[in-house]
Amino acid sequence: MDLKYYLFGAAASFGLIAETQAQNTGGIFGPVVNEGHKSVQYRVTYNPETTGAAQRIHYQQALNDDVMVRGLVQARKTDESDLDLDFVQAEVFWQITENGNPWQTGLRFDGRIRDDDRPGLIGFHWMNQYQLSDK
Repeated sequence: MDLKYYLFGAAASFGLIAETQAQNTGGIFGPVVNEGHKSVQYRVTYNPETTGAAQRIHYQQALNDDVMVRGLVQARKTDESDLDLDFVQAEVFWQITENGNPWQTGLRFDGRIRDDDRPGLIGFHWMNQYQLSDK
């Protein structure tokens, strides 16, 4: 059996038992990696808990047509200050399926270091995308 299908099965099994989370400045990214891709994004959102803003910037770059890396930094307003570092995160995307398939799948591995005494995170995500039409 091909290694990538074994890893895909393991990721699928893990995904069924994993806890889910949401982010207010986050976004949903599909598994497709486009060779040569580079981008920088800035996001800001209102945080009703602190009556302030959370801000995030990230840079991503494809290393080839299967692997992309991304770095993120997020800051937020807290009750004690105007703006504090919230977290720093590194991610690696791996597109498993070949380009041109209507169904694409891939894995994302990430690690997050947080400010203060809050625990960091290590993540493992299974991403899927199905193309419904050629348009």
